[in-house]
Amino acid sequence: MNLIEALNNENSDELQKRMRLLGMSAKDCPTRKGDRVKYLRAYLLSAELNDLIALMTGAEQTMVAEVVHNQSGCVDQARLLARYGSIPAGYLQIQAGYWSQRYGPSEPERDKSLLGLIFYKQCIPTELRDRLKKLLPRPEEDRAAVTAEDALPATVEAGHRFGKLPVYRRNMELAARQDLYKVLRLIDQGRISVSEKTHVASVASMNRISAELYEGDFFSAEDEDQDDVYKDKLSPMRAYAWSLLVQTGGLAKRAGNKLQLSTKGKKVLQRKIPFAETIAELYRRWRDKGPIDEFRRINRIKGQSRRGKGYKGSQMTLPQERRNALELQLQSGPAGEWIQVDEWFRYMQSSGEQFEVTGNPWGLYLVDAEYGSLGYGGFHEFSILQGRYTLAYLFEYLATLGMIDVAYSAPHGVRSDYHENWGADEYGYLSRYDGLGWFRLNALGAFSLGMVDEYQLKTPKMPPLLRIIDGLEFLLLRAPEPHERMLLEQYATISKNQLQLDTVRALRAIEQGGSLVDLISLLRQQTESRLTVDIEDFLDDLETRTTSIRDCGSARIFECASESLARLVVESGETGKYCFHAGGKRVVVVEKSWRNFLNGLRKLGYVLSTDSTVV
Repeated sequence: MNLIEALNNENSDELQKRMRLLGMSAKDCPTRKGDRVKYLRAYLLSAELNDLIALMTGAEQTMVAEVVHNQSGCVDQARLLARYGSIPAGYLQIQAGYWSQRYGPSEPERDKSLLGLIFYKQCIPTELRDRLKKLLPRPEEDRAAVTAEDALPATVEAGHRFGKLPVYRRNMELAARQDLYKVLRLIDQGRISVSEKTHVASVASMNRISAELYEGDFFSAEDEDQDDVYKDKLSPMRAYAWSLLVQTGGLAKRAGNKLQLSTKGKKVLQRKIPFAETIAELYRRWRDKGPIDEFRRINRIKGQSRRGKGYKGSQMTLPQERRNALELQLQSGPAGEWIQVDEWFRYMQSSGEQFEVTGNPWGLYLVDAEYGSLGYGGFHEFSILQGRYTLAYLFEYLATLGMIDVAYSAPHGVRSDYHENWGADEYGYLSRYDGLGWFRLNALGAFSLGMVDEYQLKTPKMPPLLRIIDGLEFLLLRAPEPHERMLLEQYATISKNQLQLDTVRALRAIEQGGSLVDLISLLRQQTESRLTVDIEDFLDDLETRTTSIRDCGSARIFECASESLARLVVESGETGKYCFHAGGKRVVVVEKSWRNFLNGLRKLGYVLSTDSTVV
């Protein structure tokens, strides 16, 4: 829209009001609309625009600069409010009372402002925008404010109903390094069942996963017992997400109602694919193909899947679009720093990388579809929809993958942004994720998001854990960290303050997918002196015992009518490269060469008897 079009779109009275802003009396204003348009255009495109800008307040100048440089010339009020906290009164007209704001339109009180000469239907015409870009410098880039680690609180206020709740802090990067392999091992053992329709793990399977998680799932029994009328369960969260992540990531597939490892999943369990690359791939696959809308887990917001004749539904947007928008925002934020969630909400709105959760908020509701609809003014604010989706995605998926560290409490009474909504009176929280207070994008998250090219786990410096006593015995110099104890218990017996490496335990651990590399790394880094010859021999012997025999896949055994025929099959150019002689009349064919072997057998002039025994 150019300036002439913008001016012509206004009626003559509106043009006169704009001319009065220049100090012109009603008597001196031209009477014809065309003359008023001509005068205003000439003024705004002349050098006098500089004087007009100089007369504006600092807030008005900042607003104009933000719109012309960062908003393509049209006002995004939510973005401005998020960035600056307010909009100059002359632009954001003062509405009449509470009821008219929330339930109906009202005529705004007019406030004189020079902004009226700049904005037309909330936009700045193109020629005027180009001039203003040269006159006003680009505002500094907005940044999310960070919270110092020592400033994270020990408790949060949850109102008179719940008092103070403890804040838990979790290093999820360390947790994911344990959880990934624990979950894959459970799948390899055939202990994880999933729904054939939703692919969600069964309750019993999620309980098994929860029991294996590093430091357990996010919420304790005490958190679950907080007084809440509806008694909804907070857990599982990580146990819920892991089975979905490994399926979407191609590490496991459903066979009936059981999960089984894919070829890729077996390679991950055997540590043939690096941990960080696996997490990055799981993240990308979930971002692009995750089959479940994370918002569905906010079960107190109803109507997400409601259907009916003539009913348009809640029109939920594609989760992939939301995930991509969140990725861009995380990539633009600070890595390695704690960010308070409400500050992140502010930054999300200020950044302009917006996403929608629904195209029809009237279809979503609390308690009652009519009275509790989120379509009413003020009932579907950013924190209710986009904010709750962000909390679910960060807390249940990115934290589970180890990409962000989290500081959180139980959700009861922590957020009050939904209290004005009809039907929310008895809710102690809107979603199980409401307690997420701070998060930190860690090194694993930065690598998974493509912000850095290399990944290296950063662990806090600790005093040595072990002192060699004799042979394969160690003295514990301090209490092991949870991840240290979890690893050592697989390879050694621990009694009071002593540890004894155990060959049988070690072989069993490696057979079940444990990593000898992880054990060697821990022993060398956490022993106060160099490892002795006895210990190095023990580790070398373990490596020999666990790498000397390898699984080459399944095979079939065939028995020929005679030993001479067996030798003919093995030595023939048609079949010999697909099989080998097992002695006597028997021939072995590797499963992957099965079809090629049969084709070669036909060319040799034979076919397999239908009653042959398959071993």
